[in-house]
Amino acid sequence: MLTLYKDKQQTTISNNITDLMVNMLERDHFLTWLILEPARDEEIKYFLSEHEEVLYYLFDDESLQEVGAVAICLQDLPEAVEWIAKHWGKNWFSFFVTKHDIVEVIKHMSSLCYLSSHNKMYLFRYYEPVTFSCWVNALKEVKRVDEALGVFSEIYVETPLPHLLMQYILHDDMYTQQTIDLEDGLKGLSFSLSHREVYSPLLDNCWYMRQKEYEYLSPVSLYAFKIKLCKNLVETYHLLDRYTLTEVYTIINNEVSRAMKHSIVQKYLLAHFVNIYFEYPSFWKKSQHMIQKTLEKIEMDEVDRMEIILQAISELEDEKNNEIKKGL
Repeated sequence: MLTLYKDKQQTTISNNITDLMVNMLERDHFLTWLILEPARDEEIKYFLSEHEEVLYYLFDDESLQEVGAVAICLQDLPEAVEWIAKHWGKNWFSFFVTKHDIVEVIKHMSSLCYLSSHNKMYLFRYYEPVTFSCWVNALKEVKRVDEALGVFSEIYVETPLPHLLMQYILHDDMYTQQTIDLEDGLKGLSFSLSHREVYSPLLDNCWYMRQKEYEYLSPVSLYAFKIKLCKNLVETYHLLDRYTLTEVYTIINNEVSRAMKHSIVQKYLLAHFVNIYFEYPSFWKKSQHMIQKTLEKIEMDEVDRMEIILQAISELEDEKNNEIKKGL
């Protein structure tokens, strides 16, 4: 959540995600789609209930419509931008950008919600940020990007670290992946200009997943989270200049296990905890006793414990800045 950042950082991130959304809404001929799941949170359910006139249900089954995936075209609901910025950091959001018409897009999105394999049918939350990040890697590996996602030109996916947004630009059965820094003036952002014509409807209105893709998605919870976190941290802090990839993953695995042992289980909090190790290495080394004591305060909410650690970092950084000013 954005509350884990300083007030100035929260404002910057919120303003930049708003600017990004406004820019996407103003692009000629492109539509930006957001998929939300009302059962995921009461805030989502309430928001959707206020805007039923612009919702597109992705399930034909009425029993699933109240809890299952719902698509919104942001061009039909520009006031959603403010709501998105307010709730940014909860890891709810993926945005799908296309030039195709509404009927084609909704039919294709609905097909992806139904997953078929070995004569069985499953419901598939491909729009959930962690699931999507794992799935798109599997699609690239087996060269099925266009088959599943060819109706889209770009896809934007929230990450466990709210100041980082992943952008996927789709082309030639592949994609270009870029990290957009919401603290640094949307650094890394670029828009696709071409109209992709590779779209073809999925057969039987469902997505067929092969065994290799199941292998990618079966451990999508904690294992996929740690893999994705490892990749993000390596790229953000250029860790391969100092560590091997195995060493980075081992550190992540150990620190995630340590935090979970003390009932810190929400993934965005685990991401923040591990991020401290690499972003503030001197603090991490000097403050291990304080960090451990804070983790052990299990009578406190996990968010409050993380706030204590982040506040200690902020105080240490302020002390350093004051010393530098005195030296000048």
